[in-house]
Amino acid sequence: MMHNSLSMNAWLFSFLVIGFSCRKQEVKSSCDHSSSSFQSIFQSMILNEHTDEVFFDTEIHEYSFVLLEDKEVCEIGYQSQPTISSALYLIEIIDSTTGTTIYDGSHNFSSSETSFVTPTSTINSPFAAPVVSMIDLQSGVTYTLRRTILLDNANGQFINLIGRVARKGEMSFPYTEGTMTITSANFYQATPSGGGSLLNYAVPYIDLIFTE
Repeated sequence: MMHNSLSMNAWLFSFLVIGFSCRKQEVKSSCDHSSSSFQSIFQSMILNEHTDEVFFDTEIHEYSFVLLEDKEVCEIGYQSQPTISSALYLIEIIDSTTGTTIYDGSHNFSSSETSFVTPTSTINSPFAAPVVSMIDLQSGVTYTLRRTILLDNANGQFINLIGRVARKGEMSFPYTEGTMTITSANFYQATPSGGGSLLNYAVPYIDLIFTE
C-alpha cells in the first residue's frame, strides 16, 4: 500500500510540474500590442511638449535603441500614407556595433491607423519566400530600427515619404520607458546624392512589440 501511495504521489507531482511548465510557456508566448515600451516613450514625449505629427519627407526614418533585458520581437507596428496604402515598407533591425542586419522584411501597413505585422524574413530561411522570423534582441546592445520606402515606390512624390513622429525644437535624447531607451534618431535619403541627414530632429513612430 505504501508503495502504491508513493507511486501515486510521484505521478501527481509529475502532472503538476508538467501542467505548470505548459502554463508558463503559454503565458510566455503572448503578444499584446495594446501597450509597449515604445508607446510609453512616445506618449511621454507628447505629454512633455513634443508634437505628434506627420513629417520628414525622407526615404529612411530610423531610431537607435538599447534594451535593459533580453527580448523577443513578435510584432512591428507602423502607419503608411493614404496615397501609397498598398506600398511595401522595408523594415530592418541592425546591430549598430557590428553593422549586421539581424532582420529585414517588407510589409504593408494600414494608412488609417497603426497596424501590426508579424516579422517575416528570408534571413536564415532555406526558402526564397519569407518565413515567420521571431527576432531575439540582447540587453545592452545598441540596435537601429529602420523604415525605408524609396521615392520610386512612393509614386515619385516626396510628400508620400513622410511619417508619424514626435518632435520639438530642442530634442532631449535619450528617452527611456520600461525596458527601452531610445538613444538617437535620423532621417535621410537612401542615396548619398539625395541630401544630408537630419540627426536627432524627432523620433519616428515605429513600434516594437515584445513577447511576454
